[in-house]
Amino acid sequence: MKTLGKLAVPVQQMAEVQAQRSLGAHAFHLCLLLPSFPPALPGQFIMLRVTEGGDPLLGRAMAVYRIERSRSRVILEVVYRVVGRGTDLLSRVIPGRRMEVMGPLGRAFRLPPPGTRPILVGGGTGIASLHLLAKVLAAARRAKSDRRFRDLDVLIGARTRKEILCRADFAALGARVRLATDDGSQGTRGHVAALLDKVMAEGKRRGHPFGLVYACGPTPMMEAAWRICERDKVACQVSLEGPMACGMGVCLGCAVPCRVESPDAAIVSPPARYKLMCTDGPVCDASGLEWGWEEGPAARPEGKAS
Repeated sequence: MKTLGKLAVPVQQMAEVQAQRSLGAHAFHLCLLLPSFPPALPGQFIMLRVTEGGDPLLGRAMAVYRIERSRSRVILEVVYRVVGRGTDLLSRVIPGRRMEVMGPLGRAFRLPPPGTRPILVGGGTGIASLHLLAKVLAAARRAKSDRRFRDLDVLIGARTRKEILCRADFAALGARVRLATDDGSQGTRGHVAALLDKVMAEGKRRGHPFGLVYACGPTPMMEAAWRICERDKVACQVSLEGPMACGMGVCLGCAVPCRVESPDAAIVSPPARYKLMCTDGPVCDASGLEWGWEEGPAARPEGKAS
């Protein structure tokens, strides 16, 4: 698959809070103002230090939701949910506050091959990792020379209708947005992976099958999406969600197991058995992961670690 561009060298700099608004259900949309910022590709993230002191010591990984450029400034946007002390402090910052940003970090999504119909699936704040990708796919859909993306389908899942995020922003791109809520308060009742299964079956029945799934959200949701794709022999790219301490592969704290041909074989090197979310990911081919790892309390959604 074709990459969306060359990965830029990350930079560390100060950003100013331009605006912040509540999206409801403890979710927030934060806009940061910077004098410049390297090109960020869909799926990449930033490390955001909430305080200037050492408490909390570590930054928070946040997906790049949207990025707007002008001649003299860059506006970088993130969408996150409050789940811990760091994000609680972040939710209280006001315009004018300065904070440290490092990025862009991680590997990005890859474009669908020619003739392949994509579908985007986001659960909870995981949908924030897919907006830049949707923007690129929507632009390709509008290009007369590219008919691969005639329909841009986006599935958004949440526990209740109050937790549905970013629906209007995806619709503004011309996407066909469908919803799933655990309690049935909006859209289809049930998990978004079940909606994916239904929509993929509809596409196949109508002679327009999907050939690539992009997914981001809680680990069990992404695993369910991958199993549907594996059954139907459809490619699946996932953006991994979880806590990241350094964002640069130094601390090794975000390792997840990857598939190996012979699990009983001797371990030649850790990279042969594990991938780091921050440097090998966050975007990975779902088929290369050994699904089923435990997702503890620390892996609850905060932003990119959503």
